[in-house]
Amino acid sequence: MKNFNIFSPLKDISRISYRSDINLLRAIAVSSVVIYHSEIKLFDAGFLGVDLFFVISGYLISNIIISDLNNDQFKFKNFYIRRIKRIIPALLSVLIFTTPFAYYLLPANEYISYAKSVFASLFFYSNLYFNNLDFYNSSGAELMPLLHTWSLAVEEQFYILFPLFLFLIFRINKKILLKSLILLLIISFFMNQTELNDKFYLTQYRGWELLVGSVAGFIPRINSNKFFTYFSYFLIIFPICFFDDNWILDIEPKIILTAGVFFVLISNDSSSIFIKINNNKTIKNIGKASYSIYLFHQPVYSFFKWFLYKYQIEFLISIFIDSLILLIFIYGISYFNYIYIEKYFIKLEKNIKVLNLLPILFLIIGFNALTIKNNGFFTQKYDMPEKVILFYDADNFSAYQNGENCHHSKSNNSKDICIFNNDNSKNPVYIFGDSHAKLISSYIVSNVSTNPLHLITGDSCIFLVNTDVPDCARKDKEAINTLAPNIQDSIIVYIANAWDKLDNIYYEGLELEKTIPETINFFLRNNNKVIVVYQIPHLYINGIPFDVLNQYFLRNIEFGDPVVMESKIFLESSNTIRSHKIYDDIENANIYRVFTSDILCNEVLAGYCVGAIGNQILYEDNNHLTIEGAELVGDRIIEIIKSINNE
Repeated sequence: MKNFNIFSPLKDISRISYRSDINLLRAIAVSSVVIYHSEIKLFDAGFLGVDLFFVISGYLISNIIISDLNNDQFKFKNFYIRRIKRIIPALLSVLIFTTPFAYYLLPANEYISYAKSVFASLFFYSNLYFNNLDFYNSSGAELMPLLHTWSLAVEEQFYILFPLFLFLIFRINKKILLKSLILLLIISFFMNQTELNDKFYLTQYRGWELLVGSVAGFIPRINSNKFFTYFSYFLIIFPICFFDDNWILDIEPKIILTAGVFFVLISNDSSSIFIKINNNKTIKNIGKASYSIYLFHQPVYSFFKWFLYKYQIEFLISIFIDSLILLIFIYGISYFNYIYIEKYFIKLEKNIKVLNLLPILFLIIGFNALTIKNNGFFTQKYDMPEKVILFYDADNFSAYQNGENCHHSKSNNSKDICIFNNDNSKNPVYIFGDSHAKLISSYIVSNVSTNPLHLITGDSCIFLVNTDVPDCARKDKEAINTLAPNIQDSIIVYIANAWDKLDNIYYEGLELEKTIPETINFFLRNNNKVIVVYQIPHLYINGIPFDVLNQYFLRNIEFGDPVVMESKIFLESSNTIRSHKIYDDIENANIYRVFTSDILCNEVLAGYCVGAIGNQILYEDNNHLTIEGAELVGDRIIEIIKSINNE
């Protein structure tokens, strides 16, 4: 009996022709992503459309390279010229489209971030760039016009390395090519067992999906029946509809979807209703224009949100009608881009014409380089007081030690805990906190010289004993978890932004109303004194988060205008009541309480939470304090430290 082998011999792999089922997969992929990012909550796991794209890309690129290698026709030059013609023209047109909107709509730091993301997009490292910023499905990330280019970077990095890998293996020992691909697939797959957020953006964690497509190319298409086809598409559509953001880092929905795509790629069922669906002209055009649709959807959504924010309006008509209009606009402008830009360059017979893109490329690079160099043309564009511009970058006021920022974020490389006044004999002070602690801790460092100060702060780093906070930017979590039980006879300053996490399903697993009290009691048991800093008030004007510094740059307020909100708006919020209750219910003589709402929502101006008043700017955005706001809260903490010191 002959050995059964499902794989085709390498020499039998030939260039595939147009496949309507792959075009349908593209239509499903792009539609799921576009609708996921809209306000129409239809596909809760529409982010999986990107995973679908990866499998298709792996399949097609492997087929192109291997078939050319079989025919001794593969040339790196030709391969990369085809990639350039496929990727660059449409990308450049989107960058040209976005630049004037970015200049007009984006406030200062966002405008510079946009310019940096242009470089990241053009040179295909945007997955690395965005990995150091807000996570993909956060409220901050959805405002980034070029966030979606992270997936282009993953594919292009794969396209740079993969042809070289195939070429070398093919020349050295083509018999091990398939085994090598399967080995790489397994390695990449098991790398995803890590808990790091990095696995969403980085190529090494995504390679297995591309390689599933590659391996599918080694399997001759199977004549399947309609039930197998229905099952395959069910595996694709089910996870997109059933899962949600809570699964965005998990591999289970990716496995289900990838299996479905794999089965579609290896099957041959021309009678399937799904093939007939693709014969619908609209569906077919969505598949063909999927790359342009993907490129345009994120900037259109982003700029529309910035437009609403700039003019402080909630919706133009209604959430559904606005979303529907945007969808029609995205598909319309994308199809236009596909016909006149994307398709034109793909069909170019004279590759020399691609060089016509160079002036546009240099213009985009030059303009954005000047934008970054000139600090976003702030002086020319905004004519802002120096204080407003200075306060925009909180790192100007952060605590530093040995040239490193003591507050950890994804964008800095701090490794150690900063310790100040280590030779002093008073009770050590340990400041545990998230981004709300950044400037408060810096102010304390500048004004407390009697006690050793340990700064253990980082973006999203609410410290919870025996609980991992996945978004925490600190890389030394294990060292902190080892340190915490050994802290005794000390002063703990505990700062945590629980307010906007209490009703966010992404943070449900943290159980903050349980774990924060457990953490406070954990510290109290070692004869420590704990200063709990109550929730920093969130500013809302007309029901919309009011980011103070952004509003200056958007010219919605002028320097010196009061920015105030009635105190009751914050104090009567259910999240405020819940977050205050977390600390109120802990009874212990060694707890000291700093009521930030008393300070910021009464003492500065009775009956109002104050973001700015006179020449004072107390808030950076709608919930993070500037150094002037941190001074008000920091002074109260310092008073308590002095009283504990018996000063």
